[in-house]
Amino acid sequence: GYLKFGINTSEDGTVYREWAPAAQEAELIGDFNEWNGANHKMEKDKFGVWSIKIDHVKGKPAIPHNSKVKFRFLHGGVWVDRIPAWIRYATADASKFGAPYDGVHWDPPASERYTFKHPRPSKPAAPRIYEAHVGMSGEKPAVSTYREFADNVLPRIRANNYNTVQLMAVMEHSYY
Repeated sequence: GYLKFGINTSEDGTVYREWAPAAQEAELIGDFNEWNGANHKMEKDKFGVWSIKIDHVKGKPAIPHNSKVKFRFLHGGVWVDRIPAWIRYATADASKFGAPYDGVHWDPPASERYTFKHPRPSKPAAPRIYEAHVGMSGEKPAVSTYREFADNVLPRIRANNYNTVQLMAVMEHSYY
């Protein structure tokens, strides 16, 4: 799904797709267009998938890496802004309690992308599965992040000799 839906950059442009069959109109908004979707109206196909292709500007993606974005759609006569369902990164203003989250377009240049430092581990004889919910994995009464999960929970999982992690409810919670 992530290869088709969400924001994907190719050699000639950026394509955004979102499934919203009940929406009457849709547009992509964000930092890149000053939160004005008038020039970024989306088209709906017969399956309820909204899409838009935005050509590169002077050879660079129209939506720069780290830009805040939202999916704006008209439903029941009311415009609604949502984080794209297939967004790869979301953030909120930590200084404001209960601040809404923004989707962040994550497409760093090749020189800044993660490269693996170690070889792939050998395949275990049998899986030992640890089931986890990233957002609920912390001790604080807040939605935990992947970073907090990696720092605080993964070491405990490893120490207890689990070799498989099953993450629950990832799609439903784009906040982390």
